[in-house]
Amino acid sequence: MDAGYNVTRQQKTENEFIFGQHPILQARAYWYFPAASKLNFQSVERLPDGYRVGCIIDYEYGDTYEQERHRFKETKVPRQSQLIKMLQQGRIDAALMFEEEANQTLRDMSLPSDAITRGMLNHTSDIYLAFSRKNPQSPNNAKMFDLGLKRLKESGEYFQLLNNVGPETSPH
Repeated sequence: MDAGYNVTRQQKTENEFIFGQHPILQARAYWYFPAASKLNFQSVERLPDGYRVGCIIDYEYGDTYEQERHRFKETKVPRQSQLIKMLQQGRIDAALMFEEEANQTLRDMSLPSDAITRGMLNHTSDIYLAFSRKNPQSPNNAKMFDLGLKRLKESGEYFQLLNNVGPETSPH
């Protein structure tokens, strides 16, 4: 594999990949709770030890979460729909999900938006195309991708594409 899409730039991924200078888009991840929950934590540090947290296998949730994750009982699953079902069944206390993915999954499951409660913002991720360190062409490929992305933004095509697809982002 020469490159991977949907990669966040963190300590762990910096060692594995070569990144361009500019992210493709931004995505916000929130803490989600069961619908009836009245919990209103303001930071991950305030969540109690032993808290049952659901998350997606191989997703990155930011450096702050990485520093705190040892305190939680983590359940990792491959699909957002599993997290939503686990919240509804009381099998986890909270789930970490990217907002647009959570919203789309609720629609796919024919559930109302209030089937789960969105809590505090966990983090905002810059999403990159990440190039393999094993490929000697990767540094040049990253530069060329940045150039192409810059041209798409300058022409307005980038924002037109995003508006047609719908990921959350804002022009920088």
